Amino acid sequence: MLNKYWLNRWSGLVRARDGYRCMVCGKVCKKTTQAHHVYAKNEHPDKAYDLSNGATVCEDHHQPLVHVHAGSWAIWTDFFKRQLSWKKNSEYNKQNQIKIKRVR
Repeated sequence: MLNKYWLNRWSGLVRARDGYRCMVCGKVCKKTTQAHHVYAKNEHPDKAYDLSNGATVCEDHHQPLVHVHAGSWAIWTDFFKRQLSWKKNSEYNKQNQIKIKRVR
């Protein structure tokens, strides 16, 4: 079972890494951005706390666009993987991933 505290911490780290900027529209808003799991956390629990599996999206795009439209999940997964490829091995991810693993 996934831990809500660590999911919230993961979300905050992903959003901070992306500068609270939606990867879909580019809107910046600290209050309304959300962290999206590129690989669904219920299907890939081993990636649930992995910072390279997170993408920042605004509330306008998270549920309506990324989750709801049938068949769009695969398209958005590919889009986010391309957007995140340069961040996967970033120093920010390395430092903060170590913090999550060490405390968990």
